[in-house]
Amino acid sequence: MLKSVLDYLEQSEERFPGKAAVVDISGCDTYRELADKARRVGTFLVGKKLESNAVVAVLMDKKRDAFAAFWGTT
Repeated sequence: MLKSVLDYLEQSEERFPGKAAVVDISGCDTYRELADKARRVGTFLVGKKLESNAVVAVLMDKKRDAFAAFWGTT
């Protein structure tokens, strides 16, 4: 059973690692690439030693990296 949207991404990465997850005018990211980018965002934020449940604002153009930022801040 999925508990969060992050669980959904991780399950999708396991099941469909090479399948396109996000597509924009400049190309596409597979589920594996999206999950890797999201983990890098999350790791960066952990390194900032934010308080638990801190609010993180994301202001980006509607492109593939915005999805990674969303997943990484979840």
